[in-house]
Amino acid sequence: MTIGFVHPHKAFLPEIEAYTRFFESCGIRCAVLKKDGLDKWRPAVEWWFMGMDRHPRRPGVIRIHEYASASLPPWRRLKDQVKTLVSYRPDYRLFLNAYVRDQFGFTDGVPYGLRDMGIAGEFFGTAGTQLPAADLTGNLPGTAVGAEKELENVFGTNQGWAVIPDSQEPEEGKAAEKRFFGTNQREAQVPGSSPVQTAKEVLGLLQYDFIYCGSVGKDVQLTPLLDLFRSGGALADCSILVLSRDYDALAARYQDTPSIFFRGPVPNTAVASLIRRARYAINYRPAVAPVMYQTSTKLLEYAACGVGIVTTRLPWVEWLQQQYGGNFFYLEPGLGNLDKAALEQFPFAFPDLSDWTWEKQIARSGVVDFLREKLPGIFQ
Repeated sequence: MTIGFVHPHKAFLPEIEAYTRFFESCGIRCAVLKKDGLDKWRPAVEWWFMGMDRHPRRPGVIRIHEYASASLPPWRRLKDQVKTLVSYRPDYRLFLNAYVRDQFGFTDGVPYGLRDMGIAGEFFGTAGTQLPAADLTGNLPGTAVGAEKELENVFGTNQGWAVIPDSQEPEEGKAAEKRFFGTNQREAQVPGSSPVQTAKEVLGLLQYDFIYCGSVGKDVQLTPLLDLFRSGGALADCSILVLSRDYDALAARYQDTPSIFFRGPVPNTAVASLIRRARYAINYRPAVAPVMYQTSTKLLEYAACGVGIVTTRLPWVEWLQQQYGGNFFYLEPGLGNLDKAALEQFPFAFPDLSDWTWEKQIARSGVVDFLREKLPGIFQ
């Protein structure tokens, strides 16, 4: 039996690699296809990464629609509505989280699950710098209790597979946060110095001061950050590795700055070793919807590698810190607080990510139970 992951190959999706490992370990063949390859492969399960799906359905074939993100500006709400109206109805839907689910507002009763991003095993190699909790109230240092309560319910939890309730217009701001985040009943961790970084310095394993992994597209607006590494900038005596793709124009812009390195794309299995060669890792994302409500996979990977995290202040990042612990250096608008001295004095700490493996995320999503019911005997 084959699961066909239908993907136009326009974006890198680590979840496909994770799904393939998960299902092939259960004796299920997996293939990554474009839609014109469906007739040749004829998989028993068509797993579409949306987009839109206007491909006619074949009788007896299970179809899953997965929504890893809501649409980006401009006209993001209109785009989501169009995708909702024109795509064929699937047998099951997966959404990144409750926020993404509610942007589409399906009311057709199709069962669904929530499948958040996960962390591959290679990223956990030198994590383990977790510090014991000392504040038994769960309050993070420097964080108002009221702010924690406001974020408490923003990411929804998933209890197996369920039917979507009637759609509502998504709330904005703090009202949306209350609906879309969930809670993790764990104690917050006390920030402290990282013994991993100290060991790296002693052994000479650090190659870069900073690493940035992710898109270099215009929507990210990376130039204000990279300008800090130019002569006269606040980080002129530091180095940074930009791990991305399609960066030729940006590399040309900074060709006069030898401390800025560009590399990629590289296999996902090589990313962890590059992250560990940096002192600090930067999570730099625009504070706009839907991005600020969606999971930052790179931040999770940075934390698993035990590298000090410098990040934009976003609702999802604050929720992660409050629910799973850790201590991140938050960038101020304009990046005025980003300098070497401030980072050297900052007490970085890392969240407990034991629940964030791909295996646990896939199992919790409900899709395995759905496939078991529809295709008895599928799992060996």
